[in-house]
Amino acid sequence: MFSTWMLVLLLLTGLATLGLGVYAWRQRRAPGTRPMAAVLVFSGVWSLAYSIQLLNSDLSAKTLAFKVYFTAVPLIPVVWAVLGVELRQRAFWFTWPRFAALLVVPAITIALTWTVEAHPWLFPNLRVMASPPLLLLDSDIGPWFWIHTVYSYVLILSGTAFLIPRMLSERGLYRWQAGLLALAPLVPLGANLVYILGLTPPPRLDFTPQGFSASALLIAWAVFRYRLLDLMPIAHRFVVEGLGDEVLVFNESDHLVDLNPAARRRFPAAAPGTPAGAVLADWPDLRELYAHPGPQGRDVRLSGQAEESTWIEARLQDLTADHAQRVGRVVVLRDITPRKRAEAAMALARDRAVEASELKSQILAKVSHELRTPIGALLGYAELLQSGAYGPITEQQMAAAERMIQNSKSLGRLVGELLDQAQLESGRLRLAPRATAIETIIENVQEALLPLARSRALTLTFEIDPRLPAWIEIDPDRLQQVLLNLAHNALKFTDRGGVQVRTNVVDDRTWQLIVQDTGKGLSPEAQNRIFDPFWQADSSLTRIHGGYGLGLTIVRQLVDLMEGQITVDSALGAGSTFIVRLPLIPAETPESQPVS
Repeated sequence: MFSTWMLVLLLLTGLATLGLGVYAWRQRRAPGTRPMAAVLVFSGVWSLAYSIQLLNSDLSAKTLAFKVYFTAVPLIPVVWAVLGVELRQRAFWFTWPRFAALLVVPAITIALTWTVEAHPWLFPNLRVMASPPLLLLDSDIGPWFWIHTVYSYVLILSGTAFLIPRMLSERGLYRWQAGLLALAPLVPLGANLVYILGLTPPPRLDFTPQGFSASALLIAWAVFRYRLLDLMPIAHRFVVEGLGDEVLVFNESDHLVDLNPAARRRFPAAAPGTPAGAVLADWPDLRELYAHPGPQGRDVRLSGQAEESTWIEARLQDLTADHAQRVGRVVVLRDITPRKRAEAAMALARDRAVEASELKSQILAKVSHELRTPIGALLGYAELLQSGAYGPITEQQMAAAERMIQNSKSLGRLVGELLDQAQLESGRLRLAPRATAIETIIENVQEALLPLARSRALTLTFEIDPRLPAWIEIDPDRLQQVLLNLAHNALKFTDRGGVQVRTNVVDDRTWQLIVQDTGKGLSPEAQNRIFDPFWQADSSLTRIHGGYGLGLTIVRQLVDLMEGQITVDSALGAGSTFIVRLPLIPAETPESQPVS
């Protein structure tokens, strides 16, 4: 009766352990499941082969069964050590060379097992011994057995030691889970120690397989009761539970199965098993979003008045298993109230800035327009006075009239620049492209600037690329304004040498207008800001030469308006080169040349 009960137990536990090993292998993507599957499979092989050994009475049959299960025995400690390392999240420790080194002693043990009859190192003098009511396989103990035993104990205890810190650091069901894993190897170790020390009563049986079977049952309890293979406890704790985002997990029937601490604060009455409709009952927008299948995402205002509203970013994602079968749904909620308030504040500030800019442009345009009439009158009267229209004037009066004329012209240029800037900023300035002769533009600029160049003892040269068409489609007034401003600016800030203006055809669609001087040049900082309104590279030079920092700003805006591009290449002490790239649109020669 005793032997029958023992054999049935060994067979059943062996089959159950193998079944658990197969299940664990199917879940092998989870951490630790591969070595766990190996422990279970090797333990099952040990139990089954040991029971077959007990069933046979022939020495050769018993020896063969012994060789089968003792092939699995040396491998169990190795994979148990690997299991402990993986569950401690230290899998990177095991490189292939280290793993191969761990297998050296088991490999020798297996080799000695299959040649056990030929040497005395492991189990010399194998024999069948009567131990009523069973016939047992008995032998002497060779020296390698103790090496194998000590080595196995060290590996199993080491793997278990890796689980103890995890057991102490975990909380809730995960601490129980780690505790079961740490307790599991103590059962077979205790059974094996009792057998080695000869403490078992007759018949003297090795209960180590049963110990491993009991260990397997503990592991199975951890698997099924504490979801060892379904969840990643450390990742769950540190990622999901530690998230500031609220996470709710529903199953395929839309019942709540889990929620993290952040979600519990918003849904204090929610409990596992509660239907999704009941969980989201107080949040109709979320309930409506959940009602739509598939991935969903929306910014939702939950409750309160406008100034007290809570905004969340809601994201819903289906959980799928093999074959894209839906097994649940995850709801992730993120509080974005600060972001929404910041966006509203930025939108309000932007609207006010746009309104202020438009108001400034309107005032600037109106003031500039109103100033043109008195400045024009002042200039006219000064020129009449200088010409003697009101009678002879003295030389001193003539000089005063000249100053009035020059200052009126300077003030008129400033008013014109302010008006252009206001129109450009408001978008009211429109181009009037037409057939234009580049040579005429060059002549007009040359005529206007030659007196300034001669007064400063500078050279002013112009060069037209012969490949450039005689007539192109462009706004002549704005092109002349760009060239005049660049060349005048170059002359104003050049003390010796000169200014060269030239055109260059880049390709069939683009041409360049290049203004190069031999002045003092610009620093990198100045080059980055030279086109900013009212910015001046050197206030002392500006006081000497005049200017208000609007000329180059208007040039850049006009070039942008003409769908072109302006760049500057300069270095301190090496002069500056301004390059304007413009679209090349050839035009037919008009019947009469337009007046520029």
